[in-house]
Amino acid sequence: MSIKKIEINNLSSFIDFEFDIASKGSVNKYITIFGTNGSGKSSLVEMLQILNKYKVESTNDNLVKFKEFLSNKISKESINSKVTIDINFNHSSENISYNAATKELIFTDNLWKKIKVFNERYTNATIGTTIDINLKENGLIVGEPNRKLNAERTKQKELNKEKSKLEKSIDDSIEILKNEYTNTTDSKGKSNLDKISKNEFLKDTCDFISNSLLITQRKALGKKKEEQKSNKIDIQKLNNFFKLEYFESLFKEEILKPEITDEYKKLLIIYSDFYEKGINIEDNNLIDKCPYCLQPWEKKEETLNNFKAYLTSEYNAKKEKISSLKKELSDFEKFIQEKNKEIKLQERIVIEECEKYGIDNSKYKTIELDKTQIQNMIDLIDDKLSNMEKPFSVKETLETLQKQHHLLFEISTKALLDIEEAIEKRTTQVTRLNKQISEHMMKIFWEEKKELREEFNKMNTLIETCDENIKELEAKNEDINTIQEVFNGLLKFIGLEEYYLDSNNKLQLDIGSSYDISNEGARISTAQRKILSLCYFYAELISEVSNEKELNEYTLIYDDPLDSADYIFFHSITSLIENIETVLSKILKKGSINIGQHIVFTHNSLLFNRLAQNFECNKKMTKVNKKSKLLKADKLENNYKIYLEIITSYYKNPENAKNERVFIGNIIRRVLEIIISFNELNSNNVSIIKDYGKPTLGMIANHLSHENFSKVLNPLPTDDEMKKACKELFEIIEENHPKQFEYIEKNLL
Repeated sequence: MSIKKIEINNLSSFIDFEFDIASKGSVNKYITIFGTNGSGKSSLVEMLQILNKYKVESTNDNLVKFKEFLSNKISKESINSKVTIDINFNHSSENISYNAATKELIFTDNLWKKIKVFNERYTNATIGTTIDINLKENGLIVGEPNRKLNAERTKQKELNKEKSKLEKSIDDSIEILKNEYTNTTDSKGKSNLDKISKNEFLKDTCDFISNSLLITQRKALGKKKEEQKSNKIDIQKLNNFFKLEYFESLFKEEILKPEITDEYKKLLIIYSDFYEKGINIEDNNLIDKCPYCLQPWEKKEETLNNFKAYLTSEYNAKKEKISSLKKELSDFEKFIQEKNKEIKLQERIVIEECEKYGIDNSKYKTIELDKTQIQNMIDLIDDKLSNMEKPFSVKETLETLQKQHHLLFEISTKALLDIEEAIEKRTTQVTRLNKQISEHMMKIFWEEKKELREEFNKMNTLIETCDENIKELEAKNEDINTIQEVFNGLLKFIGLEEYYLDSNNKLQLDIGSSYDISNEGARISTAQRKILSLCYFYAELISEVSNEKELNEYTLIYDDPLDSADYIFFHSITSLIENIETVLSKILKKGSINIGQHIVFTHNSLLFNRLAQNFECNKKMTKVNKKSKLLKADKLENNYKIYLEIITSYYKNPENAKNERVFIGNIIRRVLEIIISFNELNSNNVSIIKDYGKPTLGMIANHLSHENFSKVLNPLPTDDEMKKACKELFEIIEENHPKQFEYIEKNLL
């Protein structure tokens, strides 16, 4: 299937544009289109390239890129926002309409012709700084190798396809079974899900046990994981609430009072209470008087000092420690009250949980504090304080007090432990049942899908046998890498044999020794990058087909395949494009190779004139009133003459040609490249113009890209500098080609 005609309206410079490359309704196989830069040929090629990418891979990303291209290329001369593109193939057509206002894009979705585009974008994408020629063979093989080997490889591919289908069927069924398990158990435990696996299914035996009652039992327990709502009540402190040994030792100690006179004793009896309450019995205004009775008081200072010493004695310190037990008894009482409060606060929750799990909750209640024991203990403390020299025992009483209340709380809160135990028991049951259910489901699946397993295992056996056969056959026959053979064969045809692909598909440079330059693309010249990319282009084409007949479905489009820097390889590159089918036939050792269609766009008149001699359809693209047109081409196109006309027009009147000044330097460079290509056929380096001794011309030409007209100097040269460069160019033409200069002087200047 090949392109006959393309009609475009309202896109870029294409207004009612008709790209008719058929002859009397018949498809042409070889077409060459001449067009200077700006004629619209690259825009047409780019549109086909982006459209083809979407038609081959209909991803949303590719659709967005095509829409963006159309939106950005709406014609400036447009009176509406609708773009139409009609592509007529020999057996079908593709009609596309795009409304930029609504972003609506409509395709007819007919059978699409396969298009491959070779242009500057392709070269940059394939032979960049890093060169990764990692193309995969799709089935097309070199020559007529061992037919058994070829047959085994074909068989291997088909078997692997069938295996993939079976594997997908197993994987899908396993996934469904896992979902069924998860829905039944509400569990995603890895260990149980791992039992439901392809590995288990493919085993020769399954040791799992099936039991249909398991699911009923599991459902009875409910799906949700249960957690205890009531909180534990911590009563452990009651076991060691009092410092038994400490108080026992203190109470048993015989504590004697300090020796004091009757006078001191009387003072202590009268004033101790005041002092202990913080009342200071001293008053600096009452130097020798008693602060209470105001009577004279001899030896007051001495008496008070002795009194204070007594109050701070070890005797009194121990009395305070003994008294501290009263505070601990008070704290004990508060602790009991706090725990009773905790019991009361969650009483309703505990009752509900007990009913749920069938637990007796009759004893879950607050406890009574044994106040009699507390009071007996207080009385015992007072007895000790009154008779400090007498030993008492408190350990047993305190220990009994602790144990008694701890036991009461244990009885009261036992329901909480029973609830916890019931939940743990359920959790254990759920865990056990989940494990058994996963094994039960896997066992049932293993039994029911016996035929699927046997078919899969049989397929594996067939593939293993096929693999062994291929190894044996490969050992007897050289296994040729098709992609490597094509790429290296094309380079050999062009005459660039110093580059080659090694067995690992790494690009090597042979300059006496081989160097891996797959990561050094920047060091490759522009001309050689283009050649390597063209070889990659054809190798990629071969990688996409499984047999040579599929090549007939392709249209190959070339956009400026030959740069002016490629003249040293001009004839070999041109010959390769003209004879690619014959060259590929020889490399692949096939009877014949037939590619559907070749369309070459070029601004290079030498290439166009060469191809026009053998191609069936030769036309030119140009702009008429800013609109692209496809016209009949002259037998020979000479853009060299057109370039000279533009340069002389500017030279004569720069003021009236200010628009040309943007790209005049690039046109000057084009002319220089053509001159150099004839004078220095072995040179790809335009910097040779420096040898002409023309500094202004050299500055302009050597700082402008020869790859496209869009690149300009920044800042632009002045009119005077540009006129001087034009004059220096005329001088070079006069020196090297006097006849040409006579023509320029007579007809153009």
